[in-house]
Formats: sequence, structure tokens, C-alpha cells
Amino acid sequence: MAGPSMAEAVWTQEDTMADPDEAPQHDETNDATSAGAQSPAAAPLAVAARQARTWTGVYTAVVAASAALLVAYLFGVVPLTPDTLLTIYAAIGVGAVMGWMRLAAWMGQVRTALAARGAQVPPPWQIWLSWLIPVYAWFGPFQAMRLLTAGVEGIAPVRSRWWGSFIIAGFLWFQVYLLGGAALAMIGFAGSAVSLFFSSRALRELIARTTESVAGPA
Repeated sequence: MAGPSMAEAVWTQEDTMADPDEAPQHDETNDATSAGAQSPAAAPLAVAARQARTWTGVYTAVVAASAALLVAYLFGVVPLTPDTLLTIYAAIGVGAVMGWMRLAAWMGQVRTALAARGAQVPPPWQIWLSWLIPVYAWFGPFQAMRLLTAGVEGIAPVRSRWWGSFIIAGFLWFQVYLLGGAALAMIGFAGSAVSLFFSSRALRELIARTTESVAGPA
């Protein structure tokens, strides 16, 4: 039987040679898809983290602006009508509710991701309702956060700064109503705003580091 002709051999050799223009390319899109598939909770967790950080900042800004106005009012620099004062308190209330809802939503996303891995997590009611239960609200949310951030290296000091400053801010704010008096009111308003600022900074770091630990960079 005759072997292949010279032309056929040359054609076969050229056909089997790799064409540089047709060489397999590295598909970064597929890599990204695969990475996302490895962590299905990453996207919603990142969104929840951004919302929590945003509303934490909004609430802090509202309290700081309100504290400045109230201190100026007590010094007689800015006249405020009762309706204006009610508006200020309403703005603070709305900021507090939105901040609580967004933070609790992020904590819920972290809980879902950790529960899927079999980690110990707080019950859902502790994440949402512990903020509203008298007396328990002073330590319940912190206990929930401690469980959710237990796997984040070196997070304990940040967590303590967040909650410690938050408790101080709340105490200073409420003492205005409990004790009264212009001097105490100014101390309460100003101190609450400063404490909440430090609490907000610690919380932003806590959210960012925990989100990255649980589901990758936010």
C-alpha cells in the first residue's frame, strides 16, 4: 500500500501546528464566575455591608449636626422653635432606625453565610430584636456580634471600641433627659456626638474586615 504523498504529509503537518492567533486564551470571565460560584453569599453580603456603612455614617452625621444645633441653642446663638426641635429629634430617630435596620440586615447576611459552614451563630431574633428589648439592649447585640465576628483575626479590640463608644454615646444622650439642666445638656449632646463618631469608625472597620473574612473583599 502506497504511503501518503509528499503534499499530503506537508498538509497534515501544517494542519496540526498550533496557530498563534488561535492559541487558547486565558478566560478571566470564567475565572471570575468560578470565584463567585465558590462564594454565593459574597454579592448580597457586600451590598449589605455598603448599606450598613452608609447608614451608620448618615446617622452619625445627623447626630453630630443635631448636637451642634442644640448646643448653639442652649448658648443662645441659634433660636430654635419647638417645631424645629421636634424635627431634629425626628431626624435623629429616623437615622437611628435606618442605621439599626441596615446593620441588622448585614448581620443577618453574615449569619446566613456562617450557618452554611456549620459555625455557631446567634438566633435571628437576637440580631433583630435584641436592640429593642429594655436592659438586654445594652449587651444583647454585642453578644450577637461577638459570635458573628469570632473567626476574624484581631477583631476583638475593634468590636470592643465599637460597642463601648456606642454605649457611652447612648448614656450621655439619655442623661440629658434624665438629669436636665443646660450645662449637663451641652455635655450630653457634645459627648454623645463625639462618642458616636468613634463608635461609627470602629463599626465601619468591623464591617469591612468581617465582610472580607466571610466572603472576600467587599
